[in-house]
Amino acid sequence: MAVHAGKTMPTNLIILIAALIVAWIVFGALVNLLKTFISTAIALFLIIVILRFFGFSPQDLMQEIANLLQTLRLFITGGK
Repeated sequence: MAVHAGKTMPTNLIILIAALIVAWIVFGALVNLLKTFISTAIALFLIIVILRFFGFSPQDLMQEIANLLQTLRLFITGGK
């Protein structure tokens, strides 16, 4: 079984190309995750700043979120 060296790609080169493709995909996913995290953090910051301008505290916001969860739970269970 003679293999002609000129007609096949070296295995190391194929593995390197595959590794680069996987690294590029992972890097892109991490960049997208970071963008999502930063935009969410900015949105939350702006909401809190606007609420503070109108005299509400972050604790008021958390209390309303807790009330919303309780209301949803009662709605889903039929008020039981």
